[in-house]
Amino acid sequence: MKYFSAATIFLVFLAQESTSFSLRGGKKDNQEQDSGIFPTVPQPARSLGTFTDWVKGTAQDVSDAAKKGTQDVVDATKNGTQDAIDATKTGTQDVIDTTKTGAQDVADWTKKESGNVSGVVKKEECNICKDVYNELKDEGSEPACDAVCGVVVEAVGAGPEDVAADIVAAACVPLCAAIYDSATPSASSACKAATLC
Repeated sequence: MKYFSAATIFLVFLAQESTSFSLRGGKKDNQEQDSGIFPTVPQPARSLGTFTDWVKGTAQDVSDAAKKGTQDVVDATKNGTQDAIDATKTGTQDVIDTTKTGAQDVADWTKKESGNVSGVVKKEECNICKDVYNELKDEGSEPACDAVCGVVVEAVGAGPEDVAADIVAAACVPLCAAIYDSATPSASSACKAATLC
């Protein structure tokens, strides 16, 4: 806000009031002349009072404007702060909702794919078990079956990185026991007894 000196205010007052003064005649008693064109000039004491009133009124106007401006700034700051708080709350809630949704999607996908992978691996375990059944049966005994089972299974599987073959190889002892058990005379029954099918 721009402030003016008392002298500047007085000059502005004089400029504004200059049109209200009428020309004085050469009368010795300083009486006012009214030409009918200009308004009557106020008496000196009255002029000073008018100036004082004008200065007070101007100061009050400036004070009122400053108060209003300050209140406007306070209101705008309050409104802006509340808007920022509301926007932050909304944005935070959106992030939380998106994160929850994304996490749930990942969990659902993982569960589904895990089930799919598990099903594929289990099917492959069963196939490998059935493929090695006859060769392991030809070994002639359970101890001989135990001795070669891991090598035979790995040879039928897709190599050392084959998860299904690793699972079957780890189950060689129960598999060989099932192969040489008279209660499980077929590949299907032996592999099922070894929990590979």
